[in-house]
Amino acid sequence: MEDGIKLIERKINFDIFKRERDIKQLFFYDVVSLESEEIVGYCYLIIGGDKVILYMGNVSYYIEEKHRNKGYATKTLMCLINIARIKGMQFIDISISHDNIASLNVAKKAGAYFLKQLKAEEIDQFCSDNDFVRDVYRIEL
Repeated sequence: MEDGIKLIERKINFDIFKRERDIKQLFFYDVVSLESEEIVGYCYLIIGGDKVILYMGNVSYYIEEKHRNKGYATKTLMCLINIARIKGMQFIDISISHDNIASLNVAKKAGAYFLKQLKAEEIDQFCSDNDFVRDVYRIEL
């Protein structure tokens, strides 16, 4: 729990995805405002995985548009960092579209640094969309 929000784990069956992507654990959460008790977004944390997970990131967060610019994304990422530490992770990777300035600012506030740029075709030989580029940022835990 971070000031202003709590994460509520949602039980989802990801068994097939886990096997195919060498995922050890996957945690999916609703982001809930403590003030209104309303779900304002969602997030996930992945432990383990292959190159596709690097492309996706170990963590992801989404805040509904009407709840943006209130600090929820930053608070969500800080919660995910704390969970990752408790789970024994040494770092987390965040995959950000190069034009998503808001998410980049959230990651940098949490201490993320640029790790590498990945194109979809580098991950999946059948993907030929050269324009789909992700910037991967890392946070050391």
